[in-house]
Amino acid sequence: MNQCLLITLTIGSVNGFLESFIKKQAKALGLEGVAHLVSHNNVRMIICGENSNIDQFIDLLYEKTTKYKLDHIAIESFFKERDYRGVFRVVT
Repeated sequence: MNQCLLITLTIGSVNGFLESFIKKQAKALGLEGVAHLVSHNNVRMIICGENSNIDQFIDLLYEKTTKYKLDHIAIESFFKERDYRGVFRVVT
């Protein structure tokens, strides 16, 4: 079953986070959506995909991001408003 989530987080170190971690993991898990930097340390992501893949992505956020110093993660259900055409994009 597919689902979409809106994830907002505060991060201490943005260097390489969006391209090296988020985009790479989303692509590996077959997720689609978009991520962008809202301010100098706030990131907003919309991710869509299979439930199990989204669960794995969230697990990776909590387990593998210690070097990026995540301070706060908020996860909400989200209704898909647009077609991401099977791609995860990083907007800078």
